Formats: sequence, structure tokens, C-alpha cells
Amino acid sequence: MSEQLQTIHRVTCAIRRERNHGAMEQLGNIGLRSVFVESGRCVRRRRRGRPFGLPGFSERLEDSPIDVIHFSVPPELSEPVVQRLASALQINQPGHGTIFTQECRSFFQNPLTAAAPIVDQDDYPPGLLRDLALITCITSISGTGEELARVALELGTGVPVVTLGAGTGLRDRLGLLRITVPAEKEVIRLLVPAWDAEGLMRMLIEKGRLNRPGRGFIYCSPVAAGILDTSLLVGPQQHAATIEQVVAAIDRLEKSTAWRRRFPVLDPDSGFSLQSRSEKITLICQEEFAGKYADVAIAAGAGAATSARLQQISLGDAPGGACERCTFVVRSAQSKDILNALTTAQDDIGVTLESLDVEPVDFSFSYRAEASRFFRRGGAQSS
Repeated sequence: MSEQLQTIHRVTCAIRRERNHGAMEQLGNIGLRSVFVESGRCVRRRRRGRPFGLPGFSERLEDSPIDVIHFSVPPELSEPVVQRLASALQINQPGHGTIFTQECRSFFQNPLTAAAPIVDQDDYPPGLLRDLALITCITSISGTGEELARVALELGTGVPVVTLGAGTGLRDRLGLLRITVPAEKEVIRLLVPAWDAEGLMRMLIEKGRLNRPGRGFIYCSPVAAGILDTSLLVGPQQHAATIEQVVAAIDRLEKSTAWRRRFPVLDPDSGFSLQSRSEKITLICQEEFAGKYADVAIAAGAGAATSARLQQISLGDAPGGACERCTFVVRSAQSKDILNALTTAQDDIGVTLESLDVEPVDFSFSYRAEASRFFRRGGAQSS
């Protein structure tokens, strides 16, 4: 199976919805045949003056609609593509979006039909960092996503990106108890400094009470390079530059986020342990077929699946249309069997996968990992 896998870089770009057209134009010029787009929202703090002329400010969380664009490119073109897109959309400016790339192994050829123009390094915008990590939390209880977004903003790490999904697997095996675990999920993605990723994960687990049954699942995966959005606060400012602009400027000067490390020492007595040696399998297929592939993966040993709706946008001669993405976080030892089962199932299901990727997971946690003697069927993820 390893001979079939090729190394790719998956690029994820979260931008305001009104900037979608400009992004598609740039991606078409680069040579991409198609991309996948997911609807979501970003969460920031909104500051307002107090009514009746009272001194001080009040703050609340504010959502903004965004599009999350996914596509893959060869590793050697990853940074030029990211830099060109970041330059065109001014993503290096706080508040203009987030972009990052992750190394994966894929069964499918890249949809890049032409080499991205390589421009002089001096023309690239500053801000591309190589010491980032992606924390992803899949919540099962209504309101937990908002709570985790608030914690992330209070910590000042970056702007949370929230999308919707649906879970299956463990929930389907609980019988009547399944009514206590909703199928609808909120998926919160947070691009953070890699130095603090484990400490931030532990804090999110505690604040979001993810160490209780049925609350959700969280994992951290490596990022090859990216630009994070540090515009956490919108509203009146009292200084010539916002603190977010100052942080972004220091990141560029240092070319690293190590200077703002917060968790130099981790508490070993936190009451829970993080799992390691896991991998994330991601497949994309035509709409209404993700459930069949999820059943195949679960039968092969995956514990649960999270699915989401995507729109495939054609930028050339590739077909577009509605798609579904299905993800599984499993132990590394199970990955080969599950990937073999998924590729073999294409003939039986009769619908070819649009993509099938696997990537490493540094840390993961779910309550199921602590209580696996009750529900274990070999997977790492709780749904």
C-alpha cells in the first residue's frame, strides 16, 4: 500500500465570504482544477462603548461568516502557492484570514495542472511561520463550541474557526443511550503556536469539560507552515496600534512564535492523559455516500467518524458539485487496514473517492479513551 501513497501538502484557507471570488480567481490562475469549500464562521470579541456615556467598554462574542477552502498541491509548490494567495488576499494582515498547509500521504494525484509562478522571495509578504500546530475539537453538547471559542480568545492564541458536522460510530452503538449524544457536531479549529499546543489542549479539555462522557473529542496535528489570524478584538482602540498588530509584527521579526510561550512546564497531575501515535484519515466523496464509507472504516476498526458537507468548485475542466468529507482519528497500527478497506470498497459502493489522505496526529483525547473497557472497538475517536 505504501507504494500507492504520495506525499502532498493540503492547504486550508479561511477567509471572509466576500473575498471568495478573489481567492477563486487566484487559485484558477495558479493552475488548480478544483477546490473544496466549506461554510463556517469565525469568532472574535466585539468591544462597544457603554450606553448613556458611562465610562469603559462592554464586550461580547461576535460571529462572522467565512468560507474554508481546501485543496492540495505538491510539497515543492506548497509555500509559493500559500505566499501568492496570502499576498493577493492580504492574509498577512490581522483580520484578513488564516492560511496553513499540512503534510499528508495521499492515494490520489494532485489536481494542480500547471506550476505556480515562482516569484522572487522579496515579493512574498512577511508572516509565514513554521512552528504552528492545529488543534481541532469536535463537540457534542450545544454551547460547548462557544465556550471553547471564548477560552481560545481569552488566551489570545488566534481566531477560532467553527464549522458544522455530524457524528457516527460510538453513538450508534449506545442503543437508547444514544439520545444523550447528539449527532450534530460543532468543529472548532484553532491554529496555535506549536510550543504551547499541548498546554492549550489540556486547558481546553478542562474548560470545555471534555473529560466527561459524551462531551466531545479533541486532537492536535502538525502544521508545515502558515499565517494565523491574531485579530481577536474588534471595536474602539486606545492606542496607535492594536495589541494584535504588535504580536503579528513581533512574530515576523522573530520568524517564530517561541517568544510567546506560555506553558514551559506542564502539570503531570492533570487527571487525564493524552493519546499519541495516532493518525487522521480523511476521505471526500460524492454527497450521500459518506455514510457507506464510514461503515466500512468502522467495520475495519475505526471507532467513529465525523462527516461534513462540502462544495466542490470547478476552476477548470474538473466537475463540481456537492460532496461530503469523512474523518477518522485512529491508532497508527490500524491505519493500514482501514485504508485498504476504504480503497477496496470503492468497487462495491460504486462511487470513486474524490480524495483519500492520511496525516499524523500528535495528541488526542476523548473520554472514551479513559473508559474504553466499556465501548472499545479499536478506534481512538469519540463521536
